[in-house]
Amino acid sequence: VLSVCQVLGLDLQSIEKQYKIQFNLNTFSKPNAKAFELIIHHLLSQLDPEKAQRVFNTCWPCYIKDQQKEFKEVIFSWLSDLSMNTRQNTKQNSMEKPTPTQLLQHQFHSMLQSIKIPPITKSLLLSPGGLKVCELLFNISHYVVLINIIKLS
Repeated sequence: VLSVCQVLGLDLQSIEKQYKIQFNLNTFSKPNAKAFELIIHHLLSQLDPEKAQRVFNTCWPCYIKDQQKEFKEVIFSWLSDLSMNTRQNTKQNSMEKPTPTQLLQHQFHSMLQSIKIPPITKSLLLSPGGLKVCELLFNISHYVVLINIIKLS
């Protein structure tokens, strides 16, 4: 997950210095709300920059508890929608012969359908640690990479 975040432009070294957080294999072995906030904010900002700017406008960065609460509500809503959308299989049939670009996009869309964002619970956001958080971040990071590749193609 951390490698994918770096590929997506997250500067882990400066974040480690600024927030005094160590990003490594044990980052989420116990709950780590600040690391989760930083990573999920970055991933969702990469997924949809316009939406991120709009929904995080008043709650990012989180300096006070009210902002943290609003941030978690925004994250819960966004991730719940994303989780529901990734579970729905949408297949398009076309009668026309696809172009090479359309074939490539179809392949990436097929890969997207294989990524399933697990259901989101509020308790997961209150205490983000353990295997469930790692699985969530892993799936979201791969989803974001594929979406960015599709946008580039």
